[in-house]
Amino acid sequence: MISIRDEIVAACTQAGVAAEPVAGPEDEDALQIHLTAIRIPPASLGAALGAAAQSGFRLPFRPGPGQITAIARYLGQVMLVRDDSQTARVVLQLAGTRSGGPARFRPRVADIAALDLPPVLSGLYPMVRIGRVLRDRLSGRRAATADSDFLGTPEDLIVPILRMLDPGPDDVVFDLGCGDGRVLEAAARQFGCRAVGVESNPGLVADARSRIAALGPELSGRIEIREGFAEDADLTGATIVFLFLPPYLLRQVFPGVVASLPAGARVVVHEQSALDGLPAPDITRVAVSAEGMTVVQIWSR
Repeated sequence: MISIRDEIVAACTQAGVAAEPVAGPEDEDALQIHLTAIRIPPASLGAALGAAAQSGFRLPFRPGPGQITAIARYLGQVMLVRDDSQTARVVLQLAGTRSGGPARFRPRVADIAALDLPPVLSGLYPMVRIGRVLRDRLSGRRAATADSDFLGTPEDLIVPILRMLDPGPDDVVFDLGCGDGRVLEAAARQFGCRAVGVESNPGLVADARSRIAALGPELSGRIEIREGFAEDADLTGATIVFLFLPPYLLRQVFPGVVASLPAGARVVVHEQSALDGLPAPDITRVAVSAEGMTVVQIWSR
């Protein structure tokens, strides 16, 4: 079977990109994720993104020409994600990228995704970074170095995780940071739940709404996608809250989620690494599928 690394290198080579395989990280035996890396010239980034897209790998937003120029100029590497059952990831390492200036004011993926500037103005992205740092520190909304990479729950693990909650048609499942809406679809399709997703990335909001609309009126009528931040979500009516968030954000969001839920509601978190800073769960179980595994933790109100 062709490896992910070989697949992307072949696609880049066909597109005229000089792609060099990087020795690690790649783990074809990984239970939950596949991760690999290749090194490319920064000037070939646009072509490499196009080639990777042919294999289903993408950034967490749809970059314009100016954003591609800024990534090549300021970032040493960028991660692409494929929304398959294992959520495979490819790291494009940009050989020779020079990103001068203080590290704290150097643009990250989230800063570049926040504004689509034309190529001639791509040198202004450090100012975008400074503006976002100031906004986030004043509001307390985001950690100053937060990025917007999307890593979805592997699709074949979603139903095993939800089944542990014994959901039914009377439940309303909220997914905070819902990404492309895969959890919402499974909750509605497999268990008959109503489902609400909250997502801050406009590109993912569009993807989720397209995904849900394609399900047809019977399912899509039970699913709602809201654009917004997880920490600001209105959880009125929620009986189950699904959380698969970066650890820093999970620690920030979790107390407010638990406090706002009625008696009998459940919160579910899944992660393979330790969840420091959270209270002990009521239930801890391992979810296993043909291609993945994760540790599921459930809190009941």
